[in-house]
Amino acid sequence: MGKGATYLYIETIVGLFSGYILWLILSNIVTPEIIGNSSIVISFSSIFATIASIGVPFGVSHLLGKSIIENRLDYSIKYVKTAIVIVMMGIFATSTIILILREAIYFFDITLITLSILIMGTSCMATLFRYVVIATLDTKKLPVIILVSSGTKTILAIVLVLVGYGVIGITMGYLSYHVISCLLLSYTVMTILKTYPKKSLIKYRNTFKSMLLASVPSWIPTLITAIGSGDLGLIIVFGSSGARQAGSFFLSYAIYSAMAAICYSLFSIALPLLSGMDDSRKRLTSELMKMSLIVSMPISSSIIFYSYDVMRSFGTGYTNASMSLEILLLTLLPFSFFIGVMTLVYSYGNYRQVLLLGIASALPRTLLYFVLSGPFGATGVAVSYAVGTIIGFFVAIAIAKKVKFWISWRDISAVMTIPLGISFAFAYFSINFIPAVAATIVISYIVFLKLKILKRNEVEDTLNLLPDNIGKPITKVVNLLGMKLNPEY
Repeated sequence: MGKGATYLYIETIVGLFSGYILWLILSNIVTPEIIGNSSIVISFSSIFATIASIGVPFGVSHLLGKSIIENRLDYSIKYVKTAIVIVMMGIFATSTIILILREAIYFFDITLITLSILIMGTSCMATLFRYVVIATLDTKKLPVIILVSSGTKTILAIVLVLVGYGVIGITMGYLSYHVISCLLLSYTVMTILKTYPKKSLIKYRNTFKSMLLASVPSWIPTLITAIGSGDLGLIIVFGSSGARQAGSFFLSYAIYSAMAAICYSLFSIALPLLSGMDDSRKRLTSELMKMSLIVSMPISSSIIFYSYDVMRSFGTGYTNASMSLEILLLTLLPFSFFIGVMTLVYSYGNYRQVLLLGIASALPRTLLYFVLSGPFGATGVAVSYAVGTIIGFFVAIAIAKKVKFWISWRDISAVMTIPLGISFAFAYFSINFIPAVAATIVISYIVFLKLKILKRNEVEDTLNLLPDNIGKPITKVVNLLGMKLNPEY
């Protein structure tokens, strides 16, 4: 699982960096209005992709994890085939609904509607294949796939924008990303599954029933979460404040999503493993929660206090979303706990608790979007998103107590407050953004080691996931540093 998580982290970092480069370039060659209109197409497609998937990516990950750990590999192929059929049915039904309602979608013409349907469909299939790969823990090809698809998206979008295609050019770039990802991931899935036994006693009607039972309970809260996501908030900002405000909020939400993905990627690969475990699920979930925050908090803390500089790198027209970025990043801790508890209870098959968590976070968030977006614009949407996350966090605490899941709040609080304090000091003395970020990361980890928040076995386990020629030298240096800072290390 550790090796698989490492490749997912690399995939996330590659996606984060490539996305930042793309929007950094585009924001300097097109207007905020074009960014805003493009973001609406992308967000619209994302919401409908969640509808079309019917929760099958989560269901197939859950079932494959159990079948692989229980060594029932013959079930795996039928689970995957069943998942493909269900998702294709969902894509067809959702596409039909979009076409029927196309007259009501006043901010799209037929070209953008067609592109949004294509993005929605290819995104659904790519997500399904990605979750299959994650469930097998054979994730080493994922960084290469995202590098190729992201590189194509970046080049195509920039070229099309430069020749004058604007919104359509950016949208075509995103479509190319999902098409290439879908093709490469499907080939990877076929390569993995061809080694599995072909003959199986399980019947397709049983796999179909099992897939729906595992998918729909997770789909409902996921759908509720998607409806209450920043994508809906973006559309509401577009409708109430225009494309310029929408473009600014889109970039701030994209940065937050990249930070949240660092937390989410670890729990994505943990779900199939947790689903097949009999013991130690809670201990593993607690360790994953702490490690995800240790990785993400030093970076996000710096961005909180330097949000204006970060948004200004896209252009002065986007600095109005710096407050939105700060508010969103402050929710990383409650988000990490929320997604950790949701993953844990889903692995137990407690679907009602999963549904409750989804409703608790998404419902107040969605209602507040309509109340706060009008008078406060993007900042109001960010506040609405944060309130939903915090309410979900408190519900997650209640559910954690019910299932007797305990974590060290001392360590979690320290992991949050230490980077925030260091970043605040650098910002107070007006230290340049780039060295401040680097120094915050280094000093945070030194303090983590000194206070024994980060223990020797955790450092070694993490670094041992890297290739030997990289991991071993770093391990020696970190161990020497740890012994000097803390003799008990």
